[in-house]
Amino acid sequence: MDKEYPLTIENGWDIMYRDYPEKYDEFASLGWRHREENQLYNMFDFRGKQVVDVGSGSGKSTFNLAPHAEYIIGVEPEKSMRDLAIKKAEEMGIVNVRFIEGTAQDIPLPDDSSDYVTAITTVMMPPEEAIPRFAAEAERVARPGGTIIYKGVTPGWYGGELDHVIQDQWAIENDPISDAAWRMAGFRVEDYQILQDYGTLDKIISVYGFIFGMNAIEYLREHKKTTITWSYRWYIKRV
Repeated sequence: MDKEYPLTIENGWDIMYRDYPEKYDEFASLGWRHREENQLYNMFDFRGKQVVDVGSGSGKSTFNLAPHAEYIIGVEPEKSMRDLAIKKAEEMGIVNVRFIEGTAQDIPLPDDSSDYVTAITTVMMPPEEAIPRFAAEAERVARPGGTIIYKGVTPGWYGGELDHVIQDQWAIENDPISDAAWRMAGFRVEDYQILQDYGTLDKIISVYGFIFGMNAIEYLREHKKTTITWSYRWYIKRV
């Protein structure tokens, strides 16, 4: 029997990570133009490098790095997400990745063991506590001369261009705090925009609307939107 989904989880990311990892994987995989990893690979040289991908989720960011790096360890706290990532790695025959249990604030790896530490849209909450702890852990794990890279949504762009429609209270309150915490920890920033194309109204409602709630669903239906523009921010620090 096919799995049944509610119409929306109304920004309940913890619910999605725990109960609907395949829906997160669909969101992370679907309809991106001018892929952000292309920019990442133009900015950094991963050839022959060891990478730790923190908050690896269903493995999408880890698998994107796999052709470019020597070896990648995905660190993910949610078992359902790790299980999906391990299954996908086996199905795709990707052999230079491994997934382990851990968090951004407790990376279970030795000191000076990685050339890069990446965290792609990894949840950091509460930001005033989580971000400094991650920065300290990432600096511990990174080798001298290594690089820490975090990708997050640009403040004011929660859910992309429909931030003003979704009006998520957590994002409104914490986006400025998060940005300030990264800068205080010594990270420089670079912004870029990207278009996510879902193709059909039904698809954008079943994936984007599923995540971001009824306000978003009603707006999508009214305006017959099938694409979302996002603005992302790279936070980068060389150790």
